[in-house]
Amino acid sequence: MLDLKFIKDNVEAVRKNIADRFMNADVDLVVRLADERAAAIQALE
Repeated sequence: MLDLKFIKDNVEAVRKNIADRFMNADVDLVVRLADERAAAIQALE
């Protein structure tokens, strides 16, 4: 499992690795949801 920080810092490398493995995953969605989660947590504090 990849760390969210690693994914956010290496979006293109993660996207290429997924394609090289013939997998289907939406890296942009993962990054967007992580950002939305962080914003929601910050808003609650």
